Amino acid sequence: MIFSVKSLLDALPQTNSGDQLTEQWLKYYKFYGFAELLDKYQVSIGCLIQDHQQTVYQHFSQPSTNSACGEHLNRAERQEPRAKKGTCIIVHGFMDHSGLFGHLIKDQLAQGWDVLIYDKIGHGLSSGAQYAIADFCHYAVQLEQILEHLAGTQNAGQGEIAPAENWRLIGQSTGATVIMEQALNSELQNFQQIKQRLLLAPLLRSHRHLRVKLMYWLLGSFLQHIPRGSSVNSHDRGFLNFITDQDPFSGAKIPVNWVGAMLKWQEKFLSEPRSSLPITIIQGDDDDTVDWRYNLQAIRQQFPNSQQYMVVGAKHHLVNEKKYWRAQVLQLIKDADTMAD
Repeated sequence: MIFSVKSLLDALPQTNSGDQLTEQWLKYYKFYGFAELLDKYQVSIGCLIQDHQQTVYQHFSQPSTNSACGEHLNRAERQEPRAKKGTCIIVHGFMDHSGLFGHLIKDQLAQGWDVLIYDKIGHGLSSGAQYAIADFCHYAVQLEQILEHLAGTQNAGQGEIAPAENWRLIGQSTGATVIMEQALNSELQNFQQIKQRLLLAPLLRSHRHLRVKLMYWLLGSFLQHIPRGSSVNSHDRGFLNFITDQDPFSGAKIPVNWVGAMLKWQEKFLSEPRSSLPITIIQGDDDDTVDWRYNLQAIRQQFPNSQQYMVVGAKHHLVNEKKYWRAQVLQLIKDADTMAD
Protein backbone atom coordinates (compact mmCIF):
# COMPACT_ATOMS: atom_id res chain seq x y z
CA MET A 1 0.00 0.00 0.00
CA ILE A 2 1.45 3.38 -0.94
CA PHE A 3 -0.04 5.11 2.09
CA SER A 4 -0.79 3.97 5.61
CA VAL A 5 -4.41 4.23 6.74
CA LYS A 6 -3.25 4.35 10.36
CA SER A 7 -0.90 7.23 9.57
CA LEU A 8 -3.72 9.13 7.87
CA LEU A 9 -5.89 8.75 10.95
CA ASP A 10 -3.05 9.55 13.35
CA ALA A 11 -2.45 12.81 11.48
CA LEU A 12 -6.05 14.01 11.75
CA PRO A 13 -5.75 15.97 15.02
CA GLN A 14 -2.79 17.89 13.58
CA THR A 15 -4.15 18.31 10.06
CA ASN A 16 -5.57 21.74 9.36
CA SER A 17 -4.93 22.95 5.83
CA GLY A 18 -3.25 22.08 2.55
CA ASP A 19 0.11 23.60 3.42
CA GLN A 20 0.29 21.41 6.54
CA LEU A 21 -0.58 18.03 5.04
CA THR A 22 1.55 15.12 6.16
CA GLU A 23 3.46 12.96 3.70
CA GLN A 24 0.85 10.21 4.07
CA TRP A 25 -1.98 12.57 3.13
CA LEU A 26 -0.02 13.80 0.11
CA LYS A 27 0.38 10.16 -0.95
CA TYR A 28 -3.35 9.63 -0.46
CA TYR A 29 -4.20 12.55 -2.75
CA LYS A 30 -1.73 11.41 -5.37
CA PHE A 31 -3.04 7.84 -5.27
CA TYR A 32 -6.65 8.97 -5.85
CA GLY A 33 -5.74 11.63 -8.41
CA PHE A 34 -6.41 14.68 -6.23
CA ALA A 35 -2.88 16.09 -5.96
CA GLU A 36 -3.48 18.75 -8.61
CA LEU A 37 -6.24 20.27 -6.47
CA LEU A 38 -3.80 21.12 -3.70
CA ASP A 39 -2.11 23.66 -5.98
CA LYS A 40 -5.37 25.36 -6.86
CA TYR A 41 -7.63 25.20 -3.82
CA GLN A 42 -7.50 25.28 -0.06
CA VAL A 43 -8.15 21.97 1.69
CA SER A 44 -8.90 21.19 5.30
CA ILE A 45 -9.22 17.69 6.71
CA GLY A 46 -10.64 16.74 10.04
CA CYS A 47 -12.93 14.46 11.98
CA LEU A 48 -16.09 14.84 14.00
CA ILE A 49 -16.50 12.63 17.04
CA GLN A 50 -19.99 12.16 18.41
CA ASP A 51 -21.49 9.19 20.27
CA HIS A 52 -18.22 7.27 19.77
CA GLN A 53 -18.52 7.67 15.98
CA GLN A 54 -15.61 9.27 14.14
CA THR A 55 -16.48 10.89 10.82
CA VAL A 56 -13.60 11.96 8.59
CA TYR A 57 -14.29 14.81 6.18
CA GLN A 58 -12.40 16.73 3.53
CA HIS A 59 -13.31 20.33 2.74
CA PHE A 60 -12.04 21.92 -0.47
CA SER A 61 -12.45 25.70 -0.72
CA GLN A 62 -12.09 28.30 -3.41
CA PRO A 63 -8.84 30.24 -2.94
CA SER A 64 -8.89 33.54 -1.08
CA THR A 65 -6.56 36.48 -1.58
CA ASN A 66 -4.41 35.35 1.35
CA SER A 67 -4.52 31.66 0.44
CA ALA A 68 -1.41 29.56 0.86
CA CYS A 69 -2.82 26.67 -1.13
CA GLY A 70 -0.26 24.67 -3.02
CA GLU A 71 2.74 26.10 -1.21
CA HIS A 72 4.03 22.65 -0.40
CA LEU A 73 3.90 21.59 -4.04
CA ASN A 74 4.41 24.40 -6.54
CA ARG A 75 4.52 28.12 -5.88
CA ALA A 76 4.16 28.92 -9.58
CA GLU A 77 0.63 27.56 -9.91
CA ARG A 78 -2.19 29.46 -8.24
CA GLN A 79 -5.92 29.62 -8.80
CA GLU A 80 -7.19 33.20 -8.98
CA PRO A 81 -9.65 34.10 -6.19
CA ARG A 82 -13.26 33.97 -7.36
CA ALA A 83 -16.71 34.53 -5.94
CA LYS A 84 -18.00 31.15 -4.84
CA LYS A 85 -21.51 29.85 -5.44
CA GLY A 86 -21.82 28.10 -2.10
CA THR A 87 -20.89 24.71 -0.70
CA CYS A 88 -21.56 21.35 -2.34
CA ILE A 89 -21.86 18.48 0.14
CA ILE A 90 -21.25 15.08 -1.46
CA VAL A 91 -22.67 11.89 0.06
CA HIS A 92 -21.06 8.80 -1.45
CA GLY A 93 -22.67 5.44 -2.10
CA PHE A 94 -22.52 2.01 -0.49
CA MET A 95 -18.99 0.54 -0.47
CA ASP A 96 -17.63 3.85 -1.82
CA HIS A 97 -15.53 6.47 -0.04
CA SER A 98 -14.33 10.03 -0.59
CA GLY A 99 -11.29 9.04 -2.63
CA LEU A 100 -13.47 7.74 -5.48
CA PHE A 101 -15.20 11.04 -6.17
CA GLY A 102 -12.40 12.99 -7.80
CA HIS A 103 -14.29 13.66 -11.04
CA LEU A 104 -17.23 15.22 -9.21
CA ILE A 105 -15.08 17.14 -6.74
CA LYS A 106 -12.95 18.65 -9.52
CA ASP A 107 -16.03 19.58 -11.55
CA GLN A 108 -17.82 21.27 -8.66
CA LEU A 109 -14.71 23.24 -7.71
CA ALA A 110 -14.28 24.35 -11.32
CA GLN A 111 -17.90 25.54 -11.32
CA GLY A 112 -17.18 27.78 -8.33
CA TRP A 113 -18.47 25.64 -5.47
CA ASP A 114 -16.63 24.76 -2.31
CA VAL A 115 -16.84 21.00 -1.75
CA LEU A 116 -17.24 19.05 1.48
CA ILE A 117 -17.16 15.26 1.26
CA TYR A 118 -17.08 12.78 4.13
CA ASP A 119 -16.83 9.03 4.62
CA LYS A 120 -20.06 7.42 5.78
CA ILE A 121 -20.23 5.15 8.81
CA GLY A 122 -18.19 1.99 8.18
CA HIS A 123 -16.65 3.40 4.99
CA GLY A 124 -13.24 4.79 4.12
CA LEU A 125 -11.56 6.47 7.07
CA SER A 126 -14.67 6.86 9.24
CA SER A 127 -15.17 4.45 12.13
CA GLY A 128 -17.57 1.53 12.35
CA ALA A 129 -17.57 -2.10 11.22
CA GLN A 130 -16.95 -2.09 7.48
CA TYR A 131 -20.17 -1.39 5.55
CA ALA A 132 -22.37 -2.40 8.51
CA ILE A 133 -25.40 -0.36 9.60
CA ALA A 134 -28.41 -1.17 11.76
CA ASP A 135 -30.71 1.54 10.39
CA PHE A 136 -30.36 4.00 7.52
CA CYS A 137 -31.45 6.79 9.86
CA HIS A 138 -27.95 6.56 11.38
CA TYR A 139 -26.55 7.70 8.03
CA ALA A 140 -28.95 10.66 8.06
CA VAL A 141 -27.96 11.61 11.61
CA GLN A 142 -24.32 11.55 10.50
CA LEU A 143 -25.18 13.87 7.59
CA GLU A 144 -26.97 16.19 10.00
CA GLN A 145 -23.83 16.34 12.16
CA ILE A 146 -21.77 17.27 9.11
CA LEU A 147 -24.25 20.02 8.18
CA GLU A 148 -24.28 21.34 11.74
CA HIS A 149 -20.49 21.44 11.70
CA LEU A 150 -20.49 23.26 8.35
CA ALA A 151 -23.03 25.80 9.56
CA GLY A 152 -21.02 26.41 12.71
CA THR A 153 -17.81 26.84 10.73
CA GLN A 154 -19.38 29.32 8.34
CA ASN A 155 -20.97 31.35 11.14
CA ALA A 156 -17.81 31.47 13.27
CA GLY A 157 -16.68 35.03 13.74
CA GLN A 158 -19.53 36.49 11.67
CA GLY A 159 -21.95 37.29 14.45
CA GLU A 160 -25.52 36.15 14.90
CA ILE A 161 -26.79 37.69 11.66
CA ALA A 162 -24.38 35.92 9.31
CA PRO A 163 -25.96 35.52 5.86
CA ALA A 164 -27.01 31.96 5.04
CA GLU A 165 -24.85 30.38 2.36
CA ASN A 166 -26.25 28.30 -0.48
CA TRP A 167 -25.75 24.57 -0.06
CA ARG A 168 -26.33 21.83 -2.59
CA LEU A 169 -26.41 18.16 -1.63
CA ILE A 170 -25.34 15.55 -4.17
CA GLY A 171 -25.80 11.88 -3.34
CA GLN A 172 -24.79 8.81 -5.32
CA SER A 173 -27.00 5.71 -4.85
CA THR A 174 -27.18 5.09 -1.09
CA GLY A 175 -25.89 8.63 -0.67
CA ALA A 176 -29.07 9.79 -2.40
CA THR A 177 -31.04 7.62 0.04
CA VAL A 178 -29.34 9.42 2.93
CA ILE A 179 -30.33 12.80 1.49
CA MET A 180 -33.96 11.69 1.16
CA GLU A 181 -34.02 10.30 4.70
CA GLN A 182 -32.56 13.54 6.07
CA ALA A 183 -35.25 15.49 4.20
CA LEU A 184 -38.19 13.27 5.23
CA ASN A 185 -37.27 12.49 8.85
CA SER A 186 -39.23 14.93 11.02
CA GLU A 187 -36.81 14.41 13.90
CA LEU A 188 -33.93 15.88 11.93
CA GLN A 189 -33.17 19.54 11.38
CA ASN A 190 -34.41 21.50 8.37
CA PHE A 191 -31.43 23.49 7.11
CA GLN A 192 -32.57 26.59 5.25
CA GLN A 193 -29.18 26.76 3.53
CA ILE A 194 -30.02 23.69 1.41
CA LYS A 195 -31.21 25.04 -1.93
CA GLN A 196 -30.63 21.95 -4.09
CA ARG A 197 -30.80 18.20 -3.60
CA LEU A 198 -29.43 16.16 -6.49
CA LEU A 199 -29.86 12.39 -6.46
CA LEU A 200 -27.69 10.27 -8.74
CA ALA A 201 -29.07 6.77 -9.41
CA PRO A 202 -30.92 6.79 -6.05
CA LEU A 203 -31.34 3.55 -4.15
CA LEU A 204 -34.78 2.53 -2.97
CA ARG A 205 -35.22 -0.97 -4.29
CA SER A 206 -32.21 -2.89 -5.50
CA HIS A 207 -32.13 -4.84 -8.74
CA ARG A 208 -33.81 -8.24 -8.29
CA HIS A 209 -35.57 -6.90 -5.24
CA LEU A 210 -37.77 -9.95 -4.61
CA ARG A 211 -34.80 -12.31 -4.78
CA VAL A 212 -32.83 -10.14 -2.34
CA LYS A 213 -35.81 -10.02 0.02
CA LEU A 214 -36.37 -13.79 -0.14
CA MET A 215 -32.70 -14.58 0.48
CA TYR A 216 -32.67 -12.22 3.46
CA TRP A 217 -35.73 -13.92 4.98
CA LEU A 218 -34.23 -17.38 4.45
CA LEU A 219 -30.62 -16.72 5.46
CA GLY A 220 -30.59 -13.47 7.40
CA SER A 221 -30.74 -15.23 10.76
CA PHE A 222 -27.85 -17.56 9.94
CA LEU A 223 -25.32 -15.39 8.12
CA GLN A 224 -23.46 -12.27 9.16
CA HIS A 225 -21.87 -11.55 5.77
CA ILE A 226 -22.31 -12.45 2.13
CA PRO A 227 -19.64 -12.22 -0.61
CA ARG A 228 -19.52 -8.90 -2.38
CA GLY A 229 -19.22 -10.44 -5.81
CA SER A 230 -18.44 -8.49 -8.97
CA SER A 231 -20.54 -5.58 -10.17
CA VAL A 232 -20.33 -4.01 -13.60
CA ASN A 233 -21.72 -0.64 -12.50
CA SER A 234 -19.72 1.46 -14.98
CA HIS A 235 -18.52 1.27 -18.58
CA ASP A 236 -15.12 2.45 -17.33
CA ARG A 237 -13.11 -0.76 -17.10
CA GLY A 238 -10.20 1.08 -15.48
CA PHE A 239 -12.45 2.16 -12.62
CA LEU A 240 -13.81 -1.35 -12.14
CA ASN A 241 -10.31 -2.85 -12.12
CA PHE A 242 -9.14 -0.23 -9.64
CA ILE A 243 -11.95 -1.11 -7.22
CA THR A 244 -11.27 -4.82 -7.55
CA ASP A 245 -7.48 -4.90 -7.56
CA GLN A 246 -6.02 -1.69 -6.13
CA ASP A 247 -8.30 0.24 -3.78
CA PRO A 248 -7.19 -0.44 -0.18
CA PHE A 249 -10.62 0.57 1.18
CA SER A 250 -12.50 -1.96 -0.95
CA GLY A 251 -14.04 -4.75 1.15
CA ALA A 252 -14.89 -8.27 -0.01
CA LYS A 253 -17.98 -8.88 2.16
CA ILE A 254 -21.40 -7.26 2.58
CA PRO A 255 -22.88 -7.31 6.10
CA VAL A 256 -26.30 -8.93 6.17
CA ASN A 257 -27.52 -6.26 8.59
CA TRP A 258 -27.00 -3.66 5.85
CA VAL A 259 -29.40 -5.60 3.62
CA GLY A 260 -31.92 -5.69 6.45
CA ALA A 261 -31.54 -1.95 7.01
CA MET A 262 -32.14 -1.33 3.30
CA LEU A 263 -35.33 -3.41 3.29
CA LYS A 264 -36.56 -1.66 6.43
CA TRP A 265 -35.92 1.75 4.91
CA GLN A 266 -37.88 0.86 1.76
CA GLU A 267 -41.00 0.31 3.86
CA LYS A 268 -40.37 3.42 5.94
CA PHE A 269 -39.92 5.58 2.85
CA LEU A 270 -43.33 4.69 1.47
CA SER A 271 -45.01 5.42 4.81
CA GLU A 272 -43.60 8.96 5.09
CA PRO A 273 -45.79 12.01 4.34
CA ARG A 274 -45.18 13.53 0.94
CA SER A 275 -42.63 16.31 0.74
CA SER A 276 -42.96 19.48 -1.32
CA LEU A 277 -39.18 19.87 -1.48
CA PRO A 278 -37.81 20.12 -5.02
CA ILE A 279 -35.24 17.46 -5.88
CA THR A 280 -33.39 16.60 -9.06
CA ILE A 281 -32.87 12.96 -10.05
CA ILE A 282 -30.35 11.81 -12.65
CA GLN A 283 -30.62 8.18 -13.70
CA GLY A 284 -28.99 5.93 -16.29
CA ASP A 285 -31.20 3.49 -18.18
CA ASP A 286 -28.53 0.74 -18.30
CA ASP A 287 -28.41 0.55 -14.50
CA ASP A 288 -28.71 -3.02 -13.24
CA THR A 289 -27.76 -2.22 -9.64
CA VAL A 290 -31.06 -0.61 -8.61
CA ASP A 291 -34.64 -1.15 -9.77
CA TRP A 292 -34.66 2.30 -11.32
CA ARG A 293 -38.07 2.13 -12.99
CA TYR A 294 -39.77 1.39 -9.69
CA ASN A 295 -37.56 3.82 -7.80
CA LEU A 296 -38.30 6.80 -10.04
CA GLN A 297 -42.03 6.20 -9.76
CA ALA A 298 -41.94 5.79 -5.97
CA ILE A 299 -39.72 8.84 -5.45
CA ARG A 300 -41.98 10.98 -7.62
CA GLN A 301 -44.88 9.87 -5.43
CA GLN A 302 -43.11 11.01 -2.26
CA PHE A 303 -41.52 14.10 -3.85
CA PRO A 304 -44.13 15.31 -6.38
CA ASN A 305 -42.00 18.37 -7.21
CA SER A 306 -39.06 16.24 -8.30
CA GLN A 307 -37.45 16.62 -11.72
CA GLN A 308 -36.11 13.45 -13.34
CA TYR A 309 -33.52 13.22 -16.11
CA MET A 310 -32.40 10.09 -17.94
CA VAL A 311 -28.91 9.46 -19.31
CA VAL A 312 -29.34 6.95 -22.11
CA GLY A 313 -26.95 4.01 -21.85
CA ALA A 314 -25.41 5.02 -18.51
CA LYS A 315 -24.85 2.46 -15.79
CA HIS A 316 -25.14 2.91 -12.02
CA HIS A 317 -21.99 4.67 -10.83
CA LEU A 318 -22.72 7.87 -12.72
CA VAL A 319 -19.80 9.97 -11.45
CA ASN A 320 -17.39 7.18 -12.40
CA GLU A 321 -18.85 6.36 -15.78
CA LYS A 322 -16.85 6.56 -19.00
CA LYS A 323 -16.28 10.14 -20.09
CA TYR A 324 -19.10 10.09 -22.70
CA TRP A 325 -21.77 9.43 -20.07
CA ARG A 326 -20.04 11.21 -17.20
CA ALA A 327 -19.94 14.44 -19.21
CA GLN A 328 -23.72 14.28 -19.63
CA VAL A 329 -24.18 13.73 -15.90
CA LEU A 330 -21.92 16.66 -14.98
CA GLN A 331 -23.73 18.89 -17.48
CA LEU A 332 -27.09 18.03 -15.91
CA ILE A 333 -25.65 18.85 -12.49
CA LYS A 334 -24.39 22.16 -13.88
CA ASP A 335 -27.79 22.89 -15.42
CA ALA A 336 -29.35 22.49 -11.97
CA ASP A 337 -27.76 25.83 -11.06
CA THR A 338 -29.88 27.57 -13.69
CA MET A 339 -33.02 25.69 -12.70
CA ALA A 340 -32.53 26.67 -9.05
CA ASP A 341 -32.18 30.39 -9.80
